[in-house]
Amino acid sequence: MEIWGKTEDYLEDLLAIEPVYHSEFGDSCKLYLRQNRWVWDKRSIRGVKRALIRGKALNQVLLRKLCSQQLGRELSLPIPLSASLILVPLKMRQPFTGNDSAYGLVNSRGVRKIVDATGGGCVVLLDPGMELGVVSGRETVLAHLAEGELIHKYFVQTVWGLSNSE
Repeated sequence: MEIWGKTEDYLEDLLAIEPVYHSEFGDSCKLYLRQNRWVWDKRSIRGVKRALIRGKALNQVLLRKLCSQQLGRELSLPIPLSASLILVPLKMRQPFTGNDSAYGLVNSRGVRKIVDATGGGCVVLLDPGMELGVVSGRETVLAHLAEGELIHKYFVQTVWGLSNSE
């Protein structure tokens, strides 16, 4: 039985959001959660990102601007939602069409290990032992996670003014 829900309802347990094409609902997302659980969100990855940012009452334009300034680029930016939820974009599938989003999001705070996959790409081992296949190579994924860590430190210390206990 498939379990459906909204990503916003699972923020405390969220490890990754994978864009998938569901036979019944089309462009959807598979949510990887702590305690080896997962649920489906019927929205596309773009809809999920907008809802997450809106749900946290964040200004998407300012958020992108701050991350862009820190990383020196404008595309594929991490999304810092809280000190324990930094969503890093990773290429998870080949696009079906020109407007198809191939990038999913991984909570950098829940990644245990990155291993090379047979035939290319890599596997992201998530906190409770869940595995997520990624099209990008291991070095690329490690670089994106390092950028997520940089954004985490910047937001915790400078933007949010929190202690560096995370």
